Amino acid sequence: MSPIDILHLVTAAVAVLSGVLALYRMSIGPGLLDRTVATDVLTACGIGILAVMVVWWQRVDLGVLLVILALTAFMTAVVVTRYAVREDASSKRILTHEEAERQDRERAEAEIAAEQAELEEAARLARGGTAEDGSAGGDTGDEGDEGYTGPDERDEDEGDTRPDGGPDGSPDHEQPGAGEDRSSGPEERGEA
Repeated sequence: MSPIDILHLVTAAVAVLSGVLALYRMSIGPGLLDRTVATDVLTACGIGILAVMVVWWQRVDLGVLLVILALTAFMTAVVVTRYAVREDASSKRILTHEEAERQDRERAEAEIAAEQAELEEAARLARGGTAEDGSAGGDTGDEGDEGYTGPDERDEDEGDTRPDGGPDGSPDHEQPGAGEDRSSGPEERGEA
């Protein structure tokens, strides 16, 4: 065995040992980012072993696998770290039996309260009211005010809205001949 073969063997052994340690780190965690780094190290170990195989067996065609493995490792790390969220310290702690039961009870009570609120809201809407005031129809903003009068509730003394003018009967804008006297005869104009 030549010295270069011994170097290849030692390199492959170190890569395998690093891969085993990376597998151990992946299994114990404790967090997502720790596992992501361990996955990256495991992929780097695979790249190292494959590189030794390319050189030792003189298989240049395996070089394509090196590129594919490197790109896959890079993309995996980028995607995982992009969507990783920070974990708070309390989520890493193992709960006692009592704490877990209390958490389950609180969650169940919150779900029951939400369902009851939904049922009450549905019953209120079925009776024809809304959630805020119990009246029929939606709230458009002005209709809920005390001083608001809709178009059907206007008093008669507020004026009549006519198509040719405003509420008092005057024209909204100047029309040709709007200021002229429209009486038909000289008697009505006072020219008798």
